[in-house]
Amino acid sequence: MEPYYATWKRLAFTYFVSVPAICLCLCVVFCTMLCIFELQEAVNKFIKKGYLINASRFLPQVLLALCISILDIIYKRIAVWLNNKENYREQENYENNLIFKLVLFQFVNSFLSLFYVAFYLQDFKRLQEQLATIFITRQIIGNIKEVLVPYMYGKLSLLKIGFNMTQEMSPDTLQRQFSQIVHDSNQNGQQESVDREDKCDDKDNKPSTPQLTQAEVESSMKKYEDTYEDYLEMFIQFGYVMLFSPAFPLAALCALINNIVEIRSDAFKLCVGFQRPFAQRVPNIGLWQNALEAMVCIAILVNLAMMVIPLQRCLPSWSLIYIVAAIIVLEHILVLQKMLLSYAISDVPHWVAQAKAKLEYMRRQALKKLESQLSSDGKVHGTGGLKTSVAVAPHEPMSDPDMTESHPKFISEISYEMACTLDIGVNVNGSCDQDDVKVMSCDKDVVKVTEL
Repeated sequence: MEPYYATWKRLAFTYFVSVPAICLCLCVVFCTMLCIFELQEAVNKFIKKGYLINASRFLPQVLLALCISILDIIYKRIAVWLNNKENYREQENYENNLIFKLVLFQFVNSFLSLFYVAFYLQDFKRLQEQLATIFITRQIIGNIKEVLVPYMYGKLSLLKIGFNMTQEMSPDTLQRQFSQIVHDSNQNGQQESVDREDKCDDKDNKPSTPQLTQAEVESSMKKYEDTYEDYLEMFIQFGYVMLFSPAFPLAALCALINNIVEIRSDAFKLCVGFQRPFAQRVPNIGLWQNALEAMVCIAILVNLAMMVIPLQRCLPSWSLIYIVAAIIVLEHILVLQKMLLSYAISDVPHWVAQAKAKLEYMRRQALKKLESQLSSDGKVHGTGGLKTSVAVAPHEPMSDPDMTESHPKFISEISYEMACTLDIGVNVNGSCDQDDVKVMSCDKDVVKVTEL
């Protein structure tokens, strides 16, 4: 009997545990922000009195960026624990709920201080300084956390493995290898005075020492757990660029430079810093697309709301009601323009859709040809060349001495050209990349499979 987890248990845990925990985390973010702002006021007073230099006013903002990064790490562990306790049946539901928790917290954690300065304190200059400081500091912290920390972790793990291997060696073995090293060094020194060319050859004759394989080296690295960190980094960066662009227009340039660096740093991270990840094919980016589209709508509202005070100064004859009405009309126009652009620009380019349609047509035609040939004589002969692929089609059992009653549906070999068109392949080890077939035998000329 399949295990069943009642829906009311999941809902009860969500509303009575997850929601209060998330609210508590958001309250911690708010209290941390207020403490940093109080520290900022104290630093500003010391600067006015001459106790501190003018550049020290950025220290509380850098501290706020550090606190934001630390809170993100802590909350991710809390969100994963809550999501595991909610016990979702399907992986898609699990991932979507985890993404929602992470996006909600990181949005508040990253942008709450900026909203506070922009709409409560209404200090445009302070908003500009704080946005620039937090944005640049978080980019530096992110690159260090993604590249340097895993790299150092791998090196330290290798040193630990080497130390353990050295400890496991007996003292006699160490003494023998040390004596061999000394002996080879003396021989190389004597040979250097006689013939320099032979010295270069003898330098490669080193004593045999324990060597680590590539698999052992990669096992000491950290595992690349998921793509949440990469998506969240792009989501937060997109928010810094879009939400408060009037305050810091250079945010787009900083994001461009960071993304150029990110291309190589991510490549270094995946190739050197982490274990080799397993690729998974997905049709789209899932809930992240909805999060980015929601960010665009929020950015329109925030940027228009920031225009209220400048419009009051530029148009003193207009009342607040007229200004708000004009901003609402402008907001509807921008949202409509965003929807029209989303509809006009297809997610899949025309040439890609055309190539996919052409390939699908060729697949259908090849399948029809194969079915007609199988129905006529029960076997498809190759047109020459190496046969390395198979096709699956309904077929009557064939009289083959190698086949038994346990495998009644035998699928014959087909030509290489036909297999490439059908895009059905068999690996070198004899396994097949289709879920509904089973490889019976595989050699350099013929592949025999059965339909499961």
